[in-house]
Amino acid sequence: MFRNVFENYFDDKAIGKVPGVIPEGALAIRAVCNDLPNFFAQRVEQLRERPLDYKSYGSCGQTNFSFSKVPWVACCRRNITRSVQRSYFIVLLFKEDMTGCYLTLNQGFTQYRNIFPTADLSRQYAMVGARLINQLVDTPHDFEVGPIDLATTSGLGKGYEAGSVLSRYYDRNNPRIEGDVLNDFGQLLEIYDRLAEVVPADVTDLLTGDEAAYQAATNMLANEPDEGEQDERPAALPQRNPAGQGGGWRRDAAQAARALRNAGHRCEIDPEHDTFISEATRLNYVEAHHLVPMAHQGDFQHSLDVPENIIALCPTCHRKIHFGPVAERSDMSARLLAERAERLQRRGVEVTERHLRAIYRRETVQD
Repeated sequence: MFRNVFENYFDDKAIGKVPGVIPEGALAIRAVCNDLPNFFAQRVEQLRERPLDYKSYGSCGQTNFSFSKVPWVACCRRNITRSVQRSYFIVLLFKEDMTGCYLTLNQGFTQYRNIFPTADLSRQYAMVGARLINQLVDTPHDFEVGPIDLATTSGLGKGYEAGSVLSRYYDRNNPRIEGDVLNDFGQLLEIYDRLAEVVPADVTDLLTGDEAAYQAATNMLANEPDEGEQDERPAALPQRNPAGQGGGWRRDAAQAARALRNAGHRCEIDPEHDTFISEATRLNYVEAHHLVPMAHQGDFQHSLDVPENIIALCPTCHRKIHFGPVAERSDMSARLLAERAERLQRRGVEVTERHLRAIYRRETVQD
């Protein structure tokens, strides 16, 4: 099956467009669309009491369109996703140059493209999502963590490269490839089932529900140039987080990124405060802090998740404004409010110094 793909995919692509019916003799297409999905389905049947809870299928591309540069075969838990466009799944990915393939626990790239404005940002977020998922599992022996190399120029293929959580690579000349893939698939299936108990179907929920992920995504986005004029009008209320993610109000890292850019990636308590250069962005690392905390969104008619209400702080000041002495927290908040009160009012956020000091006299939660 694997040899049929490696040796014949380029020839099968010469057909031009993906056919609705597999032509006689199209060995690579048959392997991707029929043989390999059945290969995984049979393994699931051996390992699981309810094999119908899983869907195995492969694709060479959409009928009557050009062939995929990176053909794939996926196994999805039906209660998580039935499509490789969203959530997370196990997928076999062939390199574009047909020199080998990867078996990976991966993520649907389309779910990121539907949220973020560019493919580059979507890939950065996919890598953040992959790191978050990886923190919840133990890496099996011989598996790699993080991005893979599919030697591809395909946008979707690059999304798969960025979205890989765990992977194992197989050279096309590996004489034991089918047995190795079968064994490794069983290991990934165990991990997949454990993750299904703790990771939401919408992986992007992790990006705003987790503080470390939110700050990482914010800094990644802040590394990109600002696009478009900044809207200073009152904004609609943000969405609520799912109950399984702790509820509360959803924060948009793109709004926080704009605030970090506006601050020049310097601490707004004191631009001279020492921090460090981020490995991911090569910029000065600061964190986003909501001056009027998102926990108080229910007290306001307009969104608090706007750049005017988001402060760039060095990590020390960020910890201090949450966990420092009450009087110092209160004084920090009052000073920051004085510097942006008019801009907040234009956003429909009316808050007095007295009100804000009262919040910070009791506020210790992360936000």
